[in-house]
Amino acid sequence: MRAQHHLFGAALAVMSFAACDLPTEAPIIEQRWVLPVEETFIGVADLLPANVAEQGSAFRVTLDPATTTTALGEACAACLTLNGQTAPKPSFSTNLVLNQALPARVMGVELQNTEIPIVIDNGFGFDPLRPGGANGSLSITVRNGAGGAVLGSLALSGASVSVPAGSSLTRSIALNGTATTAFRVEVALSSPQGSATRIDTSQIFTVRTILTTINVSSVSATVVGEGLAIDAVSLDTEDLDQTVVERIVEGGIRLEVVNPFGVAATGQITIDYTDGRVAKDLSISAGSSTQTVSFTGAELQSFLGVDGATLTGALTVSDNPAVATLTPGQTITIRSLIDVTLRIGG
Repeated sequence: MRAQHHLFGAALAVMSFAACDLPTEAPIIEQRWVLPVEETFIGVADLLPANVAEQGSAFRVTLDPATTTTALGEACAACLTLNGQTAPKPSFSTNLVLNQALPARVMGVELQNTEIPIVIDNGFGFDPLRPGGANGSLSITVRNGAGGAVLGSLALSGASVSVPAGSSLTRSIALNGTATTAFRVEVALSSPQGSATRIDTSQIFTVRTILTTINVSSVSATVVGEGLAIDAVSLDTEDLDQTVVERIVEGGIRLEVVNPFGVAATGQITIDYTDGRVAKDLSISAGSSTQTVSFTGAELQSFLGVDGATLTGALTVSDNPAVATLTPGQTITIRSLIDVTLRIGG
């Protein structure tokens, strides 16, 4: 920057010498200066929904717990006539379904090396997998919503697993694929006829998920109206001589933007300096773009060459498009250049 000042002085000296040899006034010359400003960045965290956090090469999505239950009287029709009696346990089959919703604003996730824990709470007065005699079975299938693709499954048999009365069993199911709606957990329980036991049709069998987090490689989220903050960067022009600043007649700040989010945004950039503030409208599109935000000569003279002048900004995502697919590490990069015209001579 100081080298530019020397060049300006040399140019001014040459023009003064020429004025002595000519009978007319020195010519008016316009000179363009381009001064770099420190790059600024907008990270993907600005667009992430609540309950989604960036962690290394993945997102961690926090899910709320979900629970479904069935009473013995609902699962076992034959048990209704035996309620309150001690009798051989009838055979029965039943199906339970629970839905574990994705967080608000999340429209889909790409699962990555993740598991979802399922807890079975057996409130029956007997082990439905080992009631005496033959072994029962329990299968758990996790789908992408009702009728959707299978994301993970687990099959248990009384030959290897027991769930005694009043106990709990926890198993984790590995998930893979794309989820675009709530996780639908389908549980199928088949319990064969068993030994004599007291039949209580009010007893409850519960299937639940634990409050947990899952790893995903990408998140599709609604982003309309979300804010993007351009952190403050110094203009770093305090070394400009006032004799130079006074000759600035027009110019602007050229913004070279690389926007990987695939969404457009509008808002303002703001120049703050000791004696005031100048704000200008700004819009950015998806992908790579270059634009110049224009300032008057007077505006440029007010904040160039002064100590502490900074550039900041605030943008709001528009509805183009409404949903963005976000991946860890995505960053909008903004390279700013002060591009001004100086008038010399006259």
